[in-house]
Order: sequence, then C-alpha cells, then structure tokens
Amino acid sequence: MANERNDPEKGAVKDKLYADEIKIEAEKVEMKVEKFTVPSESGSTNCFQDLRKKLKRLQGQFISLTLSGCCDSIQGSVFRVDKGSVILTGDFGTRMIPICAISSIDACRVYAYVTNSGTLDNLGNTVSVIDTATNTVITIQVGVGPAGVGIGRTPVGTSVYVLNSGDNTISVIDADPDSPTFNTVITTITKGVGNSPSDADLTPDARKVYVPNNLSNNVSVINTITNTIITSIPVGNLPNAVAVGQVCSMI
Repeated sequence: MANERNDPEKGAVKDKLYADEIKIEAEKVEMKVEKFTVPSESGSTNCFQDLRKKLKRLQGQFISLTLSGCCDSIQGSVFRVDKGSVILTGDFGTRMIPICAISSIDACRVYAYVTNSGTLDNLGNTVSVIDTATNTVITIQVGVGPAGVGIGRTPVGTSVYVLNSGDNTISVIDADPDSPTFNTVITTITKGVGNSPSDADLTPDARKVYVPNNLSNNVSVINTITNTIITSIPVGNLPNAVAVGQVCSMI
C-alpha cells in the first residue's frame, strides 16, 4: 500500500480501475431501469397507462386486440386487467397478453343478422340478431319476406340493409353499439326500390349499396348517407345476388 501511495503511476491506474468499476455498475443499473421501462407505440409510458385505463373500462366486455408486429387480431372478453397484462377469455380459452405488446384496441362485438323470409303462405317479417360472443338472439321486426342482407360501416355509422322481397322495401337497421337506437330499424326505403329485392353489398368506401331486384331486372343503388335510391341500373334476367369489390391491376 505504501508503495502504491508513493508511486503516482500505480495510484492513477488504480483510480482508473475504480472509476471503470463505478461506470460498469452504473451501466448495469441503467440497463435494469431500461429493461423495466414499459414500451409503447408512441415511446411514452403515458400511452401504456392510457391503454391500461381503457382496458379497465372495458372489463367484462368483448374486444378485439391487435398486437405489435402481428397481423391477426385477437377477440375475447376482458376477464381481468393486471399491472402489466390483460387476461382475455374466448374460444381459444384464457390468454394473458402484455399490455405493452398491444398496438390497438377495438371495443367491437360480432353479430350475425339472419333474415327469416318465411313461406309463400306465411311470409316472415323478422331478422334474428345473434351475438356471436354469447350466442344469444334478439328479434327485429322488418318488412315482408326479408331475403338478402348487407352490412357495413358507412360515413354516418354502421348500418344493416335488409331486402324485403315481399313488399319491395329496404329496412335499415342501426348497428352502432354506442347509438341509442342500436339494433332497431331507423328508416325504411320505399321509393325507387325495384320488384323483389334479393341481395345487397356495399362498396369498399361504404358510401353506396347495390341491390339486385329479382323481378325488375335491374339493380338499385342506395346512397348510404341519405338512405335514398339514387339510380337504377338495367341488368340481365332475374338478378339474384351481388358482390362488390375492387379489381386492381398489378403494378
């Protein structure tokens, strides 16, 4: 020890080694802190807290989650929200998902709308709505002899278009869960509908609905913002079904 004190060079080396040790320990501590910092899509822990608060508000509800770096969404009911994870239950069983891995949350429920057309002697006039998360059913009164049905998120909200082939009308059902008129008929289109409407499909932007009229040999086009028929297009004999989609050239 006396030699080290009397030898400035050795003392400087020891001081440097001691300083390096302190630096290494500090880096270890910094790495630990970084390891336990919650990542988020915005790089801020505030985003994590916002997601956690939103998930807590949705506890018990059916949601759809998208995970970072993953294409398929995960749908299930929020069973519990812990400090850093959410527990979902669904057809897949029970799954614990880190909140920091979630890129988006949609509080969506999936419903099936089934038209009950009845028979020629006893035409149906209802739509059965199945909650696919619980398989419970509610019934909505529509026009006479409902046949086809189309659904889409339009510029004014999610709507279901029911083609009533028995009285040549189209019932429009509000399918927005946050609306006070959810799963009720909000309007019935009567003007401009052809004879025996049979099917419906929406354009990709959901601004129009195309409806083939089986006995009129034409297709009615609905403006989804005003829910009115804007034109009728002559087509072939007995049009029955329709599919609307984008057809793109490869570049």
